[in-house]
Amino acid sequence: MTFTVYTFEVGLGQEWIFPVDEDHFELFFAMNGKVISNWDPPVMRVNREINHEERFSSSFPWLDEHVPFLRKPAVILLKYERFLFNHERRFYSDFPWLGEHVPFLRKPAVEALGHVLLKYGQLLPVRGEEVWLFNATTVLDALDHERSHIVYFDDGGILAIERYVFDRGRIGTAEVFKLPMRASPVFVTDSFVKQVRSAGLRDVSFKAL
Repeated sequence: MTFTVYTFEVGLGQEWIFPVDEDHFELFFAMNGKVISNWDPPVMRVNREINHEERFSSSFPWLDEHVPFLRKPAVILLKYERFLFNHERRFYSDFPWLGEHVPFLRKPAVEALGHVLLKYGQLLPVRGEEVWLFNATTVLDALDHERSHIVYFDDGGILAIERYVFDRGRIGTAEVFKLPMRASPVFVTDSFVKQVRSAGLRDVSFKAL
């Protein structure tokens, strides 16, 4: 039986979702696998209209501190700006996109997958949209450091992973998990992807690693 690990991936024409308050970008990146008991829902907005005059010039101190060559506009917003200029239409998605580290789900996705996701984390409401954020609280040290291609900070922390190789034994039967690193992507396995496809959820993509 094949075993594949995936990350969420933005699809062509997929809707994006952003916090109204830019400070909440840091909130999402700082989610480290812990249960959040005092959740203060951020206000989010799904971008449905394409405006070619949109520009982003925000500074993200966490990027400036750790990665000096990544300054404003920040990586997520650069990707979004390129997206705006390459697509004239944006399509409804049951998983409006912000990044692979923080999946957002609309009600159909929550109804179809909530029983699975709640085994591995929390579904947290937001304000402004009928959307939930998935906070993965299953953290597995499942990366094969010897066979993966990893770029490290000077202090030994992980800057980027260019090629993922996982230790299947450490993943076990988990269908959803994160790695013990800052802004880890949310990883899913074949079983989860099959359930997404079977549910007929709209405009959600995965990248096999």
